[in-house]
Amino acid sequence: MRLFGTAACMVIAWIYVSRFGEVRSWYVFLLVLVLAYPHVFRNLTKRMASRRKFELGASLVDAFVLGSTVYVVGFSPIPALSLLTVAFANGMALGSMPFMSLTALSVLVGMLIPMAFYGANTNPRDHAMMDLFSAIFLLLYFILFAWVAYKRSVLLKESRQELMQQKLALEIEKKKSDGLLYALLPASCAKVFETTGVVGEPNAYDELTLAAADVHDFRSLIERFGPAAVLAELNHCFKAFDKIVLRHQLEPLRTIGDVYFAVGGGPTPNAGHAGAAVNAAAEMQRFACERKAAQDASHLAGLDFRLAVHTGPAICGVIEAQKFSFDIWGDTVGETLKMEHQGRPGDVLVSEVTLAGLDESLPVLSAGRLATRDGTQVKVYTLESEAGV
Repeated sequence: MRLFGTAACMVIAWIYVSRFGEVRSWYVFLLVLVLAYPHVFRNLTKRMASRRKFELGASLVDAFVLGSTVYVVGFSPIPALSLLTVAFANGMALGSMPFMSLTALSVLVGMLIPMAFYGANTNPRDHAMMDLFSAIFLLLYFILFAWVAYKRSVLLKESRQELMQQKLALEIEKKKSDGLLYALLPASCAKVFETTGVVGEPNAYDELTLAAADVHDFRSLIERFGPAAVLAELNHCFKAFDKIVLRHQLEPLRTIGDVYFAVGGGPTPNAGHAGAAVNAAAEMQRFACERKAAQDASHLAGLDFRLAVHTGPAICGVIEAQKFSFDIWGDTVGETLKMEHQGRPGDVLVSEVTLAGLDESLPVLSAGRLATRDGTQVKVYTLESEAGV
């Protein structure tokens, strides 16, 4: 569009001069400049990274040529106004208001340089054909200008839609990654990772409460019903356990084979973690027993769970291996597993340490003692059916 505008302006000037005036070297220079500089700028933009700067520079050269053409036509009103309109339209299309000032300055320089060589050309030669030619040119120029503006608007709209789609896709991916992060880590650890990019150091707790559940006689169930049926039932129960422990403000910890772990009191502190763990274990066992009865009635794989709740010191933290894993370490973990193995199907074993942390007594039955690693004995009790804090 720029080449069309400046070349057409030169044609106006050339016709005007050849018909009414003399041909001077300045006109030849302008014609050569108009024909040559677009190719020069095109080659430069291919080699240089900043195409925008060359576009603005080319627009200033346009303005200079148009200013000189205004001088050539003797400041004849209609051609001169047409030329100045084109000059400022070019500048407005490419730049901002400060750039418009540079465009005006370039037009002025284009007028002043030939005036310095040839004097003022103040004898306008108005002619009907010239005015008509200028009007037709201006009409064609702005039709082309409007078409280019429309194409730019369409491209801009398409670019915005593409950006919106990309943004939406990124938001969806972020939600997916955030959901995966919160599925792998406790909420407090996931929030720290989102903010800082690190999961933090493991923390030692003087007192946490662990709830563990495992399936009694798991191997024989697989032999009887097959791996697919047993694992599908195990998955169903573990999903139900997740909902239960989360409702009681515990943290689902991990599963090891047919063993399910949850922890209370860490990583988010909870003063009532012992009572919450006991209530969660009682609800988990009630669910497991009801589910087992329903499965047995349908002659499907039913799972007998043994549960244990124990309180003691432990360390909680995130392992940064190939994938994040929140875990807990300490003697309390091993002691909870020992308790759970002592129980019978349908039992919820609670340690004396856990019961001591409750504000009220529970209906329990003595179930024996647990030998800890340091040689001490911990009394273990069986929670009576339907009991809870």
